[in-house]
Amino acid sequence: FQDGDLDCITQYACPEGVHNTFSYMFETPTDLGGINELLDFDLSCTVQRGLNTSDFFILNEYANGASGHADAASAAAANSKSYIRRRLSACREKFGRDPSLLVVDYWSLGAALEMVNLRNSWQANSSRVRQ
Repeated sequence: FQDGDLDCITQYACPEGVHNTFSYMFETPTDLGGINELLDFDLSCTVQRGLNTSDFFILNEYANGASGHADAASAAAANSKSYIRRRLSACREKFGRDPSLLVVDYWSLGAALEMVNLRNSWQANSSRVRQ
């Protein structure tokens, strides 16, 4: 997939086999100003790029610090179980499905990996029960 400032559909031809990310995915905002904006679900559970009817849903779980850039303190808060759990729930309710991808800053801080592993296990077990 191609993701960047150039749109290979409208600005130039994509090489064979390379697809425009947001023809297949949609994502939540990437430019939130801080933790308070992350928890403002009317703002943070909106579509920044792509269409919410796309197959894949990218949940961007990060907020910039006071400097306007990613920082460890903001990442540690955004990556905590309580923030991720609250945001997953709010965005799931809004979009009617769980995200396909969780994108974080400073993946080693907080509980992002643990939350993804728990969610994947739950989904795997749920799909076995439905079969």
